[in-house]
Amino acid sequence: MKTTAMPVLFFAMLFTVAACKGDSGDGNACRMQTTFTLVGGSSELDFATKVPPVCTAYVPRVTKAYAGQTLTGWATFILTSDSPPSERGGTPVDISFTVDTISPDGVAKTIASDHFGENVGYDAINTVPCKISVAIPQDATPGVHTFRFHAIDAVSGASADAETTLNVFAWNYPAGSADMGKMDEYFRDPDPDFLHRYTFSRDLDLDSPDDISQNKLCIVSFFRHAYLSQSFLLCRYRADFKIRNAFERKRILLLFAVTGCDPVPDGELDRGEIAYQNAVRAMDLRDPYQSIDLPGDLDVLWGEFFATGGYKPVRRILDALNYRKEGEITKKMLRKNRAPQSESESVVFWHGSVYQSAVWSVTFNSVQHELVAQYYFWTLINDSSLGDDQRETIATVLCKIFPDYVKVTVGR
Repeated sequence: MKTTAMPVLFFAMLFTVAACKGDSGDGNACRMQTTFTLVGGSSELDFATKVPPVCTAYVPRVTKAYAGQTLTGWATFILTSDSPPSERGGTPVDISFTVDTISPDGVAKTIASDHFGENVGYDAINTVPCKISVAIPQDATPGVHTFRFHAIDAVSGASADAETTLNVFAWNYPAGSADMGKMDEYFRDPDPDFLHRYTFSRDLDLDSPDDISQNKLCIVSFFRHAYLSQSFLLCRYRADFKIRNAFERKRILLLFAVTGCDPVPDGELDRGEIAYQNAVRAMDLRDPYQSIDLPGDLDVLWGEFFATGGYKPVRRILDALNYRKEGEITKKMLRKNRAPQSESESVVFWHGSVYQSAVWSVTFNSVQHELVAQYYFWTLINDSSLGDDQRETIATVLCKIFPDYVKVTVGR
């Protein structure tokens, strides 16, 4: 599989437009440069920090934004000095920044400000990205908005500015239907309109809480994590709840349950809706970060990845590869068509099933999604905690995808 170029045309990147000099206090002039990128979806920046050098990173695309939506800003800082690197290593910095938005009618508003760090050497500032939550005001005027980023180092006085523009709209319920086969690619283009269409598609059968908790865990996990970064939609659903139709109201009750929103008061619901709300809030939605005991736990983790593109669930799935011995036992039991005879044997059987599911899903999704393969490649190189079974499975999969580089890097 070849790597793809970063889709520069599809996200908003703010480049340095001014770099100002300052004095570090020892007579040496310091200069700052900065970049600032607005990305959609997950607030994590794993797509840039958890991939190996041989792979070209991609960025979740931002083609438009909505009033009330929260995006993630990714800032990097480069400080240079007239003094040689050997003399300025470890020089402290104290960087603070602001993000302002300027509306189409010229009204400026500070929407983010923070303090990046102090007593950090220049080398660290060159390589460590800073994550910024950028909330577009709910009352933002529709039209082209300018996002202006300003950073300053209090130690040297060096500063830098950058800006970009992005079209902001008032969100309205989108017409049309979703391409249901694109859910697992949502993290590449986290579009609120697609998320809404997918959620309220009648092709999704989510009427039975028992069926949801047993067979629809990937979808429920996807909802939970996708709406965490598109929470403005949940606010809209709540405001409009009374005027939505019966099908939509039921789906909203499910969303509120799995995302941790407050329940809708019984006084606003009919008897069937009260029963449904109680049932979905009583669902046992397992936490695979506590333990991985059933194949459905892997579905929860993959649902999180499809929503966020984050590294955490992809890495957690590798822990299921530690059940290799149980996997061999389960394979023999299935071959003999023999069911578990005791509680302890049942635990072994299900752990073996988890192992088999993990091997299949790691292989399939590494081929299907380049970012998964890149994450596992990075893990193979950098994670010394990997066990032999984990390392062998990853290397076997990656040898099929990056054959030449894996041979050189890990000796396969």
